Amino acid sequence: MSELPLLYIRGTGTVPCREDFLGICLELALFAPTQYEDYNFKSMCKLGDVYIGCNEYGIFELDGDNDNNTDIDAFVEWPLTDFGVPNQKRIRKIYTGYEASGSLVFVVKNEEDNKREVTVDAALGSQVQHSAKSPVGRDGKGRYWGLELRNVGGCDFSLDSIEAAVVVLARKSGRTEFNRGRAILPAVEVYGSG
Repeated sequence: MSELPLLYIRGTGTVPCREDFLGICLELALFAPTQYEDYNFKSMCKLGDVYIGCNEYGIFELDGDNDNNTDIDAFVEWPLTDFGVPNQKRIRKIYTGYEASGSLVFVVKNEEDNKREVTVDAALGSQVQHSAKSPVGRDGKGRYWGLELRNVGGCDFSLDSIEAAVVVLARKSGRTEFNRGRAILPAVEVYGSG
């Protein structure tokens, strides 16, 4: 008995998309959730090296660097934290281990939603693993700080590590004593394209 050849069908088309659709994917090995906004699929999977999405209109291969000629926005947002210290503090620098095909933007904010944006450029040449030190500034203080990292122009990026140089301010007013330290944020891997 002879084997039948593997049948491969590929098609393209447009899928009507509800603007209020939210998909959630859970990476089981890391227990890391990912949200997909306006990504109108009821199920998704990776079959070999191919990502597939399914909905009531059919089964679709998810590939390409954009979504219908629109850049794919991706971001990671960490919740507010006091880094385990109740004092007021400043964030002076952010140290990042990452690779990206373009620039990334950090948004550093305190509990009063005072924000500072820091742009991190990709390494010259190609998408390679490297590290960056990004100054945040000396102004601004707060007990709680949050961080957001987002891509620019739909670039792909993968994040290995983030550390924040935190300056803990003394509780007594009028004194200039402070402690310096680094806080390590949990590593997250992010894929900025579909």
